[in-house]
Amino acid sequence: MQSNDSLYQTTSPQEAGFLSLLIFYLIIINNTIVLAVFTNLKPFKLCYYIIIGLAVADIMTLIPLAFSVVALIRTYVLLTDQLRNVMGLATMGPVVITSWLQCLLCLENCMSVRKPMSHRRFSSR
Repeated sequence: MQSNDSLYQTTSPQEAGFLSLLIFYLIIINNTIVLAVFTNLKPFKLCYYIIIGLAVADIMTLIPLAFSVVALIRTYVLLTDQLRNVMGLATMGPVVITSWLQCLLCLENCMSVRKPMSHRRFSSR
């Protein structure tokens, strides 16, 4: 073990890892259905692109969740500086993407109310 490695023991019971594993599978199932439905809708609208982006961002949360599941089931995790950085990016990336896409979806909905004709012409292209 190098000097910058840290071994962390989890205090949660192993069952918490299996509950997280169930959530992992539910995220996969839910977002697979969302992607299947929204990629087949015609005519394709701007909000569909945003919803597909939200589903992809949700799928990206599976990376840190998988890491957490393994750590909870094993009851420990060994972290290096590089792995901590990767986990930080993998955890925060989907959160930031989701926030921006939610804002974009809100703006798109506001424009459909504020200027319905302009919005309709824009979205039909």
